[in-house]
Amino acid sequence: MVIKLPLTKRQFIDVKIGDKLCPLLVSPGDSLQISYTKQNLIPFQFSGPGAPVATYLTQIATIWRSYETKNGKHILQLEPQAFVNRLDSVQKAYTRLTKPTLTTREESAQISHLLAQKNAMQLLAYKLNYSMAHFYPYPPQHATTSRIKPCHG
Repeated sequence: MVIKLPLTKRQFIDVKIGDKLCPLLVSPGDSLQISYTKQNLIPFQFSGPGAPVATYLTQIATIWRSYETKNGKHILQLEPQAFVNRLDSVQKAYTRLTKPTLTTREESAQISHLLAQKNAMQLLAYKLNYSMAHFYPYPPQHATTSRIKPCHG
């Protein structure tokens, strides 16, 4: 199967194959072949110019899945110190992973920076979700009036 994407700029996408999600970074003119291996740990193999980045993103997703739920507890269900410890473990695992090497030094630096920012944003999003769920009452108790009116459909 060939999928042509009308891209005008580089972007992250997710492709679902079977019951597995395949995170990708695609650019205009990319050519990437994806093989679905049905293995639990790393279910995809890649070939083509985008393979190093696709492999890296799959490894990042595998690391995240291994830490997201451990011992029957989702990361957002943990006590604060356990949450911080688990996110720290994720960050260390991300850092140990070898960044993909690309054809040009400039492209490699740009994509490495973009991938690092994506990883940082993922961890920040979980910190925000955890903080909102555990430390912020809703609606805020100190608010006396709201400028946002509920929408009743």
